[in-house]
Amino acid sequence: MSLCLYRSQQLFLCVSNSRPFAKSGLMIAAILLAGCTNTGLSNVYLLSLSYKENHPGSAKNRPLQVNPGISQVFTDLVNATTSLEVRAGYMGMCMRESMGLWACSTNANTLANSIRELKGTAGDPLNLIWIANNFRSQMVFNGLL
Repeated sequence: MSLCLYRSQQLFLCVSNSRPFAKSGLMIAAILLAGCTNTGLSNVYLLSLSYKENHPGSAKNRPLQVNPGISQVFTDLVNATTSLEVRAGYMGMCMRESMGLWACSTNANTLANSIRELKGTAGDPLNLIWIANNFRSQMVFNGLL
């Protein structure tokens, strides 16, 4: 059995569970635990949520979609200039605004307050920070490692 980490859809590190690689497995587990606790580890995360520009004609009609226009409903709720990406790790969260700078914290309130101070509720109209924090608090547990 092997554990592989991917970064930007490219193989980053792959470790086998045989004895010579036991230390590497512990190192990978430590990196996963520390992911999104500082800006240097913003690319190690479990969940990423973002506002993305909707391109006309990019939504494909899939047979299981009862309401294929739902993406337009969400697009209408979000200001066209909203640009925010939120990533959740085991112990921390990171966010990137339109300027491209990452801010990371182990406390979601810190991130939410910084967005609120800069842009008010328009900075995160669909509460991505809150959703990512709920994911961390309700879905993430040590058994995932």
